[in-house]
Amino acid sequence: FAIRQCSEALQFAAESLRQDRPIVLVAIRQNGLALQHAAPCLRADRSIVLAAVGQDDRALDYASEELQTDPEVILATVRQNATAVQYASAVLAPTTTLAAAASS
Repeated sequence: FAIRQCSEALQFAAESLRQDRPIVLVAIRQNGLALQHAAPCLRADRSIVLAAVGQDDRALDYASEELQTDPEVILATVRQNATAVQYASAVLAPTTTLAAAASS
């Protein structure tokens, strides 16, 4: 399957494949930024987004608005890259939890 070979193939995949959770997981585990090509329902799925930001903190930009302000997602993003505190919602950053994660 093409997505196993190249995560960028998700952008050219049929919409039905972009909505397929296992296929999207394969793509984002290779390249977290593939989240941008996932169906909106999966960009709003906490476990999908957590996997994406765990691979590449910049994937937070492609998460649903709700998850972009989710403390668990932000914490996972900061753990992947401490400088990602800049992506955190102004409402949440810098909290003690985020500051501790950024320094660890």
